[in-house]
Amino acid sequence: MASCNASSTSSKILIKDVVDLYESQGKNKCIDFLIKTNTVCNIQPSFRAYEKSVNKLIKDVKGLKKSMNRVGGSLKYECFINKSYVFPVCNLKLCEPKLTADDTLDLHIALKDEKKKTHNLINTTETINVKLQKVEEEKSIVDNKLKSVNHNLSKSRLKLKRTAARETYALNKIKKLEDNVTEHCCNENQLKIKVFENLLIEKDKEIQQLKSSNEYLHDLINEKVRSQQEIQLFDEDKNTYKSELKQCVYELLQYQVSAAKVCTVIASVLKLAHLMPDRLQDLCFGNEHPTVIPSSNSFG
Repeated sequence: MASCNASSTSSKILIKDVVDLYESQGKNKCIDFLIKTNTVCNIQPSFRAYEKSVNKLIKDVKGLKKSMNRVGGSLKYECFINKSYVFPVCNLKLCEPKLTADDTLDLHIALKDEKKKTHNLINTTETINVKLQKVEEEKSIVDNKLKSVNHNLSKSRLKLKRTAARETYALNKIKKLEDNVTEHCCNENQLKIKVFENLLIEKDKEIQQLKSSNEYLHDLINEKVRSQQEIQLFDEDKNTYKSELKQCVYELLQYQVSAAKVCTVIASVLKLAHLMPDRLQDLCFGNEHPTVIPSSNSFG
């Protein structure tokens, strides 16, 4: 059966690449490039389908550019153009054979069932594509936050370096004053020494605070990196797996995926999204389709 996965990673192109090609070489050459690049479809969508997709994409980009001066406008624009371009899906309805008056009733029923299965598969594919796009958007937001954290970390390191230089200067000046102090030093010099000693104590406290801030930023970076690699499938409060996972398994079984291969399908989809489940083990769905889903260690 001919089918088309519109978001296959084997033909991954960013939206900003499509926009650059459109602006530099024109719409027709841009569409020709997309048609040549889309090699994952057994049935290629029409030129008109690509044209509609490109026109809508350019319209959305222009709208986001106009709102860049608004709060969060720049971030939305960057997130949008860094997403993967979604190829148009071929219209399988145009490829279905027409039944004649001489066709038997059994053939008519079989074709209707086949059409229903194909429609269900397309809906499932589109649902997965939407979820993958959301994951990419969340990852882009996390990356931007990570850049901001790294920028703040660099500023803290620079401030720490300058503070260390001031501390060294203060130590050298105190040492110089101590070397010049004699038994007959005046109260003014003693007061200066006291001031510098207090300044040194304050700088030591500031250094400790900066070190603590540095460690906090490191922990924050590690937490952000871990959060974009793990997907929560188990509800710790209710001590059970989330209903979304159970519904996913039921749908796979309804789509004629054998119970023995359900785990493999879920694992493949999660790997495609670069995700790792928090927990998957000893999960059964009724007595009709018992299945055991491996733990997260098997996803490595």
